[in-house]
Amino acid sequence: MKSMKLIPIYFGAMLALAALAAGCAVDAAKIGDDVATSEQKIINGTVPSPGGLAGWGVVSLGGCTGTLLDNRHVLTAHHCVRSYSNGTWGALASPIIVRYEDGGPQQTAGTAQIFEPTQTWTLDAADYSILALSVPIKVNNSATGYSRAIYASADSTLANQNVFCIGYGGTVGATASTFASGFDTLTSATMKVTGTGSGVLTRPANASGQVGFGGDSGSTCFLSTDLLSVQSTCGGAAEFDVNGNGVIDGWWERGAPTACYSAAPSQFRSWAATQLAVAVNTNFAYSAALTAGVI
Repeated sequence: MKSMKLIPIYFGAMLALAALAAGCAVDAAKIGDDVATSEQKIINGTVPSPGGLAGWGVVSLGGCTGTLLDNRHVLTAHHCVRSYSNGTWGALASPIIVRYEDGGPQQTAGTAQIFEPTQTWTLDAADYSILALSVPIKVNNSATGYSRAIYASADSTLANQNVFCIGYGGTVGATASTFASGFDTLTSATMKVTGTGSGVLTRPANASGQVGFGGDSGSTCFLSTDLLSVQSTCGGAAEFDVNGNGVIDGWWERGAPTACYSAAPSQFRSWAATQLAVAVNTNFAYSAALTAGVI
C-alpha cells in the first residue's frame, strides 16, 4: 500500500519513556504507536476548553487514545494493548489505565478484560481491540446509558468526506534540534479521507498541516456522530537524531507525518457488536467465562 515508512503511533507520559527506551513498534514498512510500545497526537491540533470534547467519549490510555463504545468499553488499536515490533506480536500490556476528562474531576478506570481481533493480526486493517473497564466511566454524570454508533454504510462512501478527528497524540513534531512535544494533550482537527481500499482509511495532513502523530494510535474520526475508524500507523515522517545517540528514539525524534492510516469500520463493526453482546448483560455484570486474550 505504501512505499513510505509507516509507524505505529503510541507514546505517552512515563509509560512512553519506558516504551521508547525499548523501541517503538516498527516493521520495515510501517510505523505506529502502542501503549505497549509508543504514542501519537494531532500535529497543530485545536486544544479544547476543559470538557469541550467530553461528549465524544475520547479517552487517554497514557500513550494511546481510545473511544468509549459505552460506559464500560473502549475501542482502541491492538498495538496499544499488545506489544508489536518488526512484524512480531508480544505480550499484553498491563496495567492499562483509562483517563476521561469532562471538565470536572478526572475519571480513571482500570482494564478488566481485553478483546483482540479474531482475524489475522496486522497493523492498519486489523489493528483494533476493545478494553472492558473495571468500573464504568460516567458521561454526563451517568454510569449507564452512553453509547457510540459505528458507521454502518460501505467504506467507499467515506471517500472525500471531511471528518472530525480527536486524539491524545503529540502536537509539535521534532526538528533537527528539538524533540517532539505536546504528547497526551487532547486535540482535534477536521481532515479528509482520501482512500478507503483494503479495509484501510487514508487520511493525509490537511491544508493547515494538521495530521495524526505519536499518541493518536487507537483514536478515531467521526462523521456526524458515528465512529469511523481506529488509527493504526502514519507515514512520511522525517527522522532526526536529536540526542545524537545514533538511533531514532520513537516519536520524540520524528517530524510531522504526511498521512495516517486507520482500520475502516467494515473491519471491526460486526466484531465489536459481538464482543459487547457477550461481554456484559444489562446490569454491566461480566461473564466469568470470559478472559483476556484472543477470542
